[in-house]
Amino acid sequence: MSQNELVSVIIPTYNRANLILQAVKSVLNQTYKNFEIIIVDDGSSDNTEDVINVIHDNRIRYIKHAINKGASAARNTGIREAKGKYIAFQDSDDHWLPDKLEKQVKRIENTPDHVGAVFGGYWIIGKGNEKRYFPEQVIKDGNIFHTLLKGNVVGMPVVMIKKICFDKVGYFNETLPALEDWELLLRISRDYEFLYINEPLVTVYETENSISMHMENTVKAWKYIFDKYLDIISEDHTTLALHYYTLGKYLIRSGNFSGGRKLIFKAVKTNPRNYKYLIESSMLMLGRRVYSSQFIWKGINKINRWRKSKS
Repeated sequence: MSQNELVSVIIPTYNRANLILQAVKSVLNQTYKNFEIIIVDDGSSDNTEDVINVIHDNRIRYIKHAINKGASAARNTGIREAKGKYIAFQDSDDHWLPDKLEKQVKRIENTPDHVGAVFGGYWIIGKGNEKRYFPEQVIKDGNIFHTLLKGNVVGMPVVMIKKICFDKVGYFNETLPALEDWELLLRISRDYEFLYINEPLVTVYETENSISMHMENTVKAWKYIFDKYLDIISEDHTTLALHYYTLGKYLIRSGNFSGGRKLIFKAVKTNPRNYKYLIESSMLMLGRRVYSSQFIWKGINKINRWRKSKS
């Protein structure tokens, strides 16, 4: 494999001076060396710039927004500044495995124009240090649009995208309060095929500050995506039911118990053979207190894990 193709690595960050250094080092330690790092500081008030200035590497560019604009705006700034043929994204609290770029460039170089991106799996480290691999399902190379309609199986830290894709489909939607990566990948996957590397390339750490942890933002963004693709989603009853169920769960977690319950009941009506929806709806009929019982959910989760092990 040649190292002729430049990869632009974009790292958006905001008030994470204590984490940014390890994120940058995980890029600098890559076995593939022909890259540039564009750090977009989204108006941090901490000493992020001082931390970056300690790193002496001419492949690093530091750009700072005068005010905080959000992760999408920071990534878009990086894309506009990028000089590489390929764009990769690193979050300031995640860690790349050393051969991530090498494996991705090897898969995507010399591919035809209809191939737009390559991604891999990743380890997720939860708040209690539990470790799980994502995605759980088998992904095949090619058109993954309908797979993505069921949920984001990609994620920005593990995807590498040809820069020409952004010229056709546009950049991140800066109006979305969450799920902006999923929304962009849906647009790209309608026009381009994806390649998949079935092994972990990144370690992702869940934190309380992650946008995905703020359920109200997630609900707003999911509704936007659901409404945008409703005609296509409605063509498959299992996909439609999954959206009802997931959005219902998020509504409940955001405090809207009655709204969430209605959507989960709609999921059962749309796909009455799904045992998970049936169990959830039964618990919802017993009221908020029973539904919220951690003891009951631990038992259900044990049953779910047992069912998966037998399938």
